[in-house]
Amino acid sequence: MDSADDLLAIDCPLLFADNNPKFQYVRKQERHQFFTGNLNQFFHLLNESGTFNEHVQSDQKAFELYRISFSYFVQRLTYREKELTKQDKELGKQQLKEKIDIYLPKVICFVVKMSCQSFLRKKSVNFGLAGDYNGISVHCLPRPCCKNRMFSYDVKLA
Repeated sequence: MDSADDLLAIDCPLLFADNNPKFQYVRKQERHQFFTGNLNQFFHLLNESGTFNEHVQSDQKAFELYRISFSYFVQRLTYREKELTKQDKELGKQQLKEKIDIYLPKVICFVVKMSCQSFLRKKSVNFGLAGDYNGISVHCLPRPCCKNRMFSYDVKLA
C-alpha cells in the first residue's frame, strides 16, 4: 500500500484533510482509517464538541451518517512527516485542489498547520479560520493526538 483511500462525498458539509498516512497506523485492514491509533483524540473531540447527534468513533460512520469527508494533503505513506519532500507537498496540494474542485465541500479543515500553510501558500497560519480557497472557508486545527502537549484537551476542543 503506497497511498490511502479517501472518503469523499459530493457537496459534503466538511472535508478534513490530515497531513499524510503513517505506516505505524496502517494495520492489516481492508481500508486505511483516518485518525486512528490509541493516542488520537480526534473522534473524542468531535463527539464532545456536539458536532454529531450520536456517538461516532470512525471515519466511516461520520461519512455514512453525516457525509463528512476525509482526505490527505499528501497521499504517500511515511513513518514521519519530515520524510515528505517539497515535491510530495506540491503534488499533494495539486491533487487536493483537484478533489476540492470536484467534490465542493462547504468547509475545509486541515488537521496540521504545515499542510494548511502549504495549501494556502502562507508562511504562517493561526488555528481557526486560516483563509479561503475559491470561496470555501479553510480552517486549521492542532493535531488531535495526546502526544501534542502544546495544547490541552480543552484548547483542542475549542
